[in-house]
Amino acid sequence: NPASAHLLNLVHRVTGDRGTVIDIGCGYGEWLRFLRDHSGVTLDRLFGADIHQGRVDVAKTLLLDGLDSDANKLRTATKALDQNLFQLDLLAMDGIAVKAELGPIDILCLMAITGCFSDDQIAGIIAQIARVGARYIFQTTVLERWGMWCGRENEPEMFASHGYNLVERHWLGIPLPEDLVGALAIPGKHWPNWCLFIYERDEAT
Repeated sequence: NPASAHLLNLVHRVTGDRGTVIDIGCGYGEWLRFLRDHSGVTLDRLFGADIHQGRVDVAKTLLLDGLDSDANKLRTATKALDQNLFQLDLLAMDGIAVKAELGPIDILCLMAITGCFSDDQIAGIIAQIARVGARYIFQTTVLERWGMWCGRENEPEMFASHGYNLVERHWLGIPLPEDLVGALAIPGKHWPNWCLFIYERDEAT
């Protein structure tokens, strides 16, 4: 995934291996597993939330897979994951409560999440995400619209209105060979407009 190198760079640059990271909309935990395996951030500092409890349960299993088979270490890891992975409905999220429960967060990840919500919903969601108070927000999204996906070009301005300044923007799209230009007409068309945004919290706000 083209975003992985940028995420590791941010983790190592701002937190070393002692930071805390939360993936909002973590799904089955693939990004958390990637961080577990490659970032040096320990399980007790990795958090994940998803609207579907079933996905949360799968994420726990994925993060336990491949760990040291020592019984005591597995018990410790299981306890950490039971606390750190949880069900969360973004439409009912209370960012202040999440902040109080988790403590300081260095990086909050939003991997292809914001486009799942309508224009009427997104402003309130971004407001609550900002109230979690993470030092950085790491967002991937697609700027186009199709079907149930609501891509938006003005989300950086929406984050800025809540004290998060855009500090990096990367196009993650994979260039299409000339003989596959027709692929722009199939569902994979979103790839050329896949973007990564990194926001930093304005400490003055």
